Amino acid sequence: MLMSEFVWRVCRSLLGLLVAVAAMAACSADVDPNPSPAANGAPARGPEHEPVLDPQTVALADPHAATSPLAGYRPGAAKDQIIDRARELVGNACMRGFGFAPPAPGWAHVNFDFNAFSLWARYGIWDPIAAETGYLPPMSFDESKRYVPPFTGEANQVYSGEVKEYNGRPVPAAGCSGEMTRTVMQPTGARQDLAGFLGDLDEEAMRRSAQDSRVVPLVAAWRDCMKQHGWDYEDPMAPFSYWNQPPRRGADKYVKAGDISTEEKASARDDLGCKRSTMLLGTWLAADVAYQHLIVERESERLREYSQYMDKVLANANRIITEGVR
Repeated sequence: MLMSEFVWRVCRSLLGLLVAVAAMAACSADVDPNPSPAANGAPARGPEHEPVLDPQTVALADPHAATSPLAGYRPGAAKDQIIDRARELVGNACMRGFGFAPPAPGWAHVNFDFNAFSLWARYGIWDPIAAETGYLPPMSFDESKRYVPPFTGEANQVYSGEVKEYNGRPVPAAGCSGEMTRTVMQPTGARQDLAGFLGDLDEEAMRRSAQDSRVVPLVAAWRDCMKQHGWDYEDPMAPFSYWNQPPRRGADKYVKAGDISTEEKASARDDLGCKRSTMLLGTWLAADVAYQHLIVERESERLREYSQYMDKVLANANRIITEGVR
């Protein structure tokens, strides 16, 4: 995946989380901060408009073990690599047209598991590894996955579209990066309106699960639990902004495991414990999966069309790889 698209998708997902949590905070103002056992994941059925929650998913509280209904519509690593290769070829041709030599082969592929990254913070921190990594994604410590910009200086201005023309030649909209996206991801005859469709559905599931009547009181319970441990966080996303900014985190420093403070690790351990003791993690996870099921059922026709769209994108990418850039 190109880094420009990667950043866009990450921002979309995290924005969805922040919007959802803000809604939870607003909704939880009048709820009991110490919910009864019935509120902690039971009863499984909420109001009429809310889906049944799978009690096993609630009890297990393991996002790694839960099946995401929307995940089955994502291309997968093998197809992503084909699309990345086609984008790289288009990008190379575009940049050569402005006199810039492309970097080493493979520059358009970021060795980064986006799905793992997005799941890492979907419910705040939840993976036990956070007891050591704090509020940073585990992949942050793998230098082989560190992103290096493919172009710098004037070349980057052309690549990113910061200039409208270069040496008298007009630069494509959004630069060669935009040219790559249009050429590969918008093949002739494909439904252009479906390009961001799956991401929109994912954000809807995140938002609705965060606002579920069985999840809202547990966020308040989590907040109370954290206060008992000495942490004053408004919601499960607040620790990310608190710990990931200077002076607690250097702005330009590539973080290593040894840079995580004992205080941050303590916060993360308490965070993990409170998510489980309140049953917030399992309930939120089960609600997320349940809403995804409802959305998949509702959008079955458009999801079929989305799959056809992605088939055309993949065929287009294979054509570019085989025949070259026209």
